[in-house]
Amino acid sequence: MKSDNKILTIILPIRVTEDRINLIEQLDYINLDKNNKNIEFIVVDDGSSLFYREKIKKKCNILNMKYIFVNTENRDFSIARARNRGAESSSTPFIMFQDIDMMPYKGFYKELINEIKIQNLFNKPTHFIMIGTIYLTQKGTKEYKPHLKNLFIDKLLLNDKEYIDRYSTATSLIIINKDFFLSLNGYDEKFEKWGHEDIDFNCRIILKNNLVKLPEEFILDEKNFNNIFEYKGWKSIYRLYGDRTFIKGIVLFHSWHPISIDNDYYANRTKNKNYFHTKLKGYLKEYKQKSGYVLSKESILFDRYKYALSPNNRLKCKSFFYAIYYKLKKFF
Repeated sequence: MKSDNKILTIILPIRVTEDRINLIEQLDYINLDKNNKNIEFIVVDDGSSLFYREKIKKKCNILNMKYIFVNTENRDFSIARARNRGAESSSTPFIMFQDIDMMPYKGFYKELINEIKIQNLFNKPTHFIMIGTIYLTQKGTKEYKPHLKNLFIDKLLLNDKEYIDRYSTATSLIIINKDFFLSLNGYDEKFEKWGHEDIDFNCRIILKNNLVKLPEEFILDEKNFNNIFEYKGWKSIYRLYGDRTFIKGIVLFHSWHPISIDNDYYANRTKNKNYFHTKLKGYLKEYKQKSGYVLSKESILFDRYKYALSPNNRLKCKSFFYAIYYKLKKFF
């Protein structure tokens, strides 16, 4: 059923355990941007115990968010499964996947609605929008306030490691047409535990889009999203989606929390990566080249790919944004 006045559903997966009880408090981050009349919020509880389930439901009632429980307590937490169930329960034409440790700023959700209109998602059902993330340090998280967005972006530009850990424009935070998402059967739930279910889905829809001509050696997987300077490999086109909103200052701030690399949830990452690479080769075999791309390679989004890799040539760039970028190259 479609909602008459709401346009976008924010889907927030969660499973609370004894060592992650702070996740319930992180649901309060939604209140950092309170003007959400066009937004529906759904918290998808993938298998929390009855004790924590009641606490999550109580918090959702306070925050006026829809609560869905998936009875998977005896199975590993699956963020793919949680996102899929949230999409199935959405009542809006568009959905967005947001982790609960992401902090918005004042006006963030209004900007998302505007961006849906600007990028014409109503008439481009296969297109999607990606939102970048600025990862805060423990101190940055403690001092963050929703009216200080530009201050924290400035700290990013100045490489202030006291407040900013890192950033990425290539993320799992996407806005997409709900019916298109469901027509593709959503995320592949065979990605167990943590990692690559989002990359797999996003690469699949990148190949169904017509943003720009694919890079050479599309299946190449090297470097990270921030240090790519050649238009080569899937990461070089993937990050362009996030660059498009990041350059406008549309971002989410990731709150700091300790991560144990020995955590069983993260242990399956290598297996998931290999599974993703196998699937990517299959996607490419089915890909059919199109014409009439949305994005021209003359776009400033391509500035990082236009010039030779030597430092001398980089400094000869005529683009203002590119010149500023390389003055800050130590951060990247």
